[in-house]
Amino acid sequence: MTARTKMTQKQRTQTPLEQSSFLQHCLRYQNWYLLSLLILLAGSLFFQNYVLQKPLLSGEENYYHLAAARDMTWKTAYYFPLAIIEETQNGYLLASIPFLMAIATFLLAGNILPRLGFGPLQTFLFLFLLIFTPTFLKGATTLSSPLFFLFLLTLSFFFLLHHRRVVRYCAIFSSMIIAFIDQWSVLLTVVLFTIYTFRTQKREPQERRLIASCVLVLISTSAMTAVISDTPFILGPFHTPLLARDIISDFGGFSGISFFVFALGILGFILTWPQKTTYAGAYILLPLLIPAYLYNTETMFHFSIVFIFFATQAILYLNQRQWQLPTLQQFTLFLLFLGIFFSSLTYISRGGMDGPTADDVAVLTWMRDYLPKDALITSFPDDAETIRYFAQRNPFFANRDQDTEKENENDLILSAVYVHQLFPLLEKNGIGYVYISHAAAERLPRDQGLFFLFQNERFKMLHSAGKSEVWRFNTTQ
Repeated sequence: MTARTKMTQKQRTQTPLEQSSFLQHCLRYQNWYLLSLLILLAGSLFFQNYVLQKPLLSGEENYYHLAAARDMTWKTAYYFPLAIIEETQNGYLLASIPFLMAIATFLLAGNILPRLGFGPLQTFLFLFLLIFTPTFLKGATTLSSPLFFLFLLTLSFFFLLHHRRVVRYCAIFSSMIIAFIDQWSVLLTVVLFTIYTFRTQKREPQERRLIASCVLVLISTSAMTAVISDTPFILGPFHTPLLARDIISDFGGFSGISFFVFALGILGFILTWPQKTTYAGAYILLPLLIPAYLYNTETMFHFSIVFIFFATQAILYLNQRQWQLPTLQQFTLFLLFLGIFFSSLTYISRGGMDGPTADDVAVLTWMRDYLPKDALITSFPDDAETIRYFAQRNPFFANRDQDTEKENENDLILSAVYVHQLFPLLEKNGIGYVYISHAAAERLPRDQGLFFLFQNERFKMLHSAGKSEVWRFNTTQ
């Protein structure tokens, strides 16, 4: 058999991805290439905000945490590190926190995945999909509690898998901090530690005791924070939830996963079902994640990790399966990667639409300087946390309040068509001010509803910048 014949047979047994010399080069230096992609994609979101003269941090969750850090009490002393940075009022320094945390999470994941049994190609595909997932990109540019959870979780596994015994005990402290996020994060961590313990029977007794210690300390700390700090079950939501939009970013959401990853995740779930004992960890998490997402769409970040895992398995299956038309196989894989790439670019192009704008900040800052300290302000719920942080005043309703009565009344105020619908609600709740952000002004019609009712003599515009406005309502007339 000639050398040429042997080479031809070898090429036939190789998968389309294995035949790519470019991919083999990427696998060899995957940390450098993927890290560069992460910096480029996340950096483009920050650059977009900079060009639009917006705050570098966009999104309500940022301002929830910053307001909590500024108004820190002994019950929320865990915000002390953020409070020190917030006092500097340095936007670049604040923006560097999630950015560096995302990079650290990526590097930690790249270190622990091979130790958990992931092959080089599987690790590369998983991290590639993770970096191009909008929910992760949003976390990389937001003071995001889900990203903080993922960082602490990967850090804990990094310590647990370390070859030095002394370093392993650091996992107790890194996992303990998770208790200060919310109870949902604690539950997920306990489940993941349990799966990790029983997934492989060859655990050393000392390692089992260490994991048991991590779980015990975590649960004890969680009980303490629930009593002292009133940590919620799930932190948020910080935007008006819409189930379809929040799960698939292509539907116009500011988070979620691409349609291609969603479809690949479903396919991977079906394809791996015959091997469900091998992938038991992912299947065990689904009965927790699905109800949690229906309850609070902020859990999409955690849900997306499982989708990415199944999507990775689907790509590996499509790559390894022998097709009668290899060219069609290569073209299919190329289209999948191209679709994921363009889906991420579409999300990035919409990133500049997430508030607050420079005009919003100007109006909110004016409100801080001139409105009474006890002013109660109604607005769209998606603008509540920016009111709390920039204006330092109380919004009537925020999404995370989860107060059904207030939510209904706030919706009625914003959708009122006649004065006899609007005025009693404002008077009943003592609301003296209405804030209209740039995004809210884009949604409201100009010839009816609130903008039409603002022409009534009981309303007076106090300040405006661009499309952002604040109106005073005379409650005593």
